[in-house]
Amino acid sequence: MHNAIPDYGKIVHRENGRADKEQIDARIWDLFGEHWAVMFTDLAGFSSGVASFGIIHFLQVIYESQRLLIPCIDGHDGILLKVEGDSMLVIFRNVDKAIDCARAMQRTCDDYCSGRPETEQIRLCVGLGCGRVLRIGDRDVFGSEVNAAAKLGEDIA
Repeated sequence: MHNAIPDYGKIVHRENGRADKEQIDARIWDLFGEHWAVMFTDLAGFSSGVASFGIIHFLQVIYESQRLLIPCIDGHDGILLKVEGDSMLVIFRNVDKAIDCARAMQRTCDDYCSGRPETEQIRLCVGLGCGRVLRIGDRDVFGSEVNAAAKLGEDIA
């Protein structure tokens, strides 16, 4: 009888001194490698704002940002993989839709902020990457494009 769960034992033991790492890496990429546009978002000033206004205030800002931005993601065929604090990790099959989504999210935030006090504004930072990534299940992706998007979204944008 065939077991429905593949034996990934050789993958787990990649660091074994006798393992053929190149062959194992190729197998991992064959099994889990996919082409995606990756978006990483971050709210500007979150850490310093928490110190000034308290965590409850910024939990409300996070809630509002998700209320505003998740419809943009859905409307551009994005897949929200995870939310960590004030950041979101989103993937798109189509890079143009990822770019259009980032623009729509910025417009949405700008419209929301118009006429609001500084303490209630949502300032969004977005990083995008596009290329081959390892997609493990439905909750995470790994690879240089993910790292680039996170770096751009958190540190540069």
